[in-house]
Amino acid sequence: MQYTLTSAERAKAPTGWRLEGSADGTTWKTLDRRSGQTFAWDRQTRAFDVGSPGRYARYRLVFDGEVRLSEVELLS
Repeated sequence: MQYTLTSAERAKAPTGWRLEGSADGTTWKTLDRRSGQTFAWDRQTRAFDVGSPGRYARYRLVFDGEVRLSEVELLS
């Protein structure tokens, strides 16, 4: 499994986040955690691999601080 994030503007691009999955929307499991990330330009798309994705009904991204994104894709 892979996901992509596309920054809106470089100044508000995310530097850290968690991708979480849940079967019921109540209990969440961390699937991927990133910190110290950079986006070199506005509207840059970066891909990230999930090592052990599992199967979940719901997914969410939890960011460290305020961010602006143009697009998020979850790819199987």
